[in-house]
Amino acid sequence: MKRIRTKEDYKTALTRFEKIFDAKEGTSDGEESFVLGLLIEAYEADNFPIEDPDPIDYIDARLDALGLKRQDLDGVIAKGTSHVSEVMNRKRALSLDAIRALEDRFNMDPKILIQRYKVGVSEESQLRKATSIERTSIVREVVSSRNRLTNTKKVPAKSRKVGSSKTFGQNLKVTKRSIKKDSVSNKKDSAN
Repeated sequence: MKRIRTKEDYKTALTRFEKIFDAKEGTSDGEESFVLGLLIEAYEADNFPIEDPDPIDYIDARLDALGLKRQDLDGVIAKGTSHVSEVMNRKRALSLDAIRALEDRFNMDPKILIQRYKVGVSEESQLRKATSIERTSIVREVVSSRNRLTNTKKVPAKSRKVGSSKTFGQNLKVTKRSIKKDSVSNKKDSAN
């Protein structure tokens, strides 16, 4: 038997391994199966490395495998469900004591738990925050443009009135058009 170096060698080894997988120990096929398994494992480790999971995802998976819930971490990684929630929602990092407790209580791999991971505001809340900021800026723009419209004399009355029968998008379009017209007329006035 020789070391597996190419994809073709790998496919051949897998095919042979499938045929002799159930061979009894002590037989020539059993010995070949054992050695071939080691060679396949070494090839896969070199060519198909598996990254360790994120620590929080790892904790969730381990809890799921044990039939537990996040609530069961209360008193293990932190005192109080709010602290546990902050850790599990990535708002607070795992402490060294928490990592030790997880290793002792749930037999979790500390090498995975000590990895760096993104701590801070979750993506979902970042999206909500961005959306609210965008909404706020749009509202500010509309309000300031309405104020400009009502303070100018050259804007037609139709544009100044933003009635409740129009949608927000229609109001915004009317307002933007009015602002453009107003800025064009202001540029002409300043040029004269």
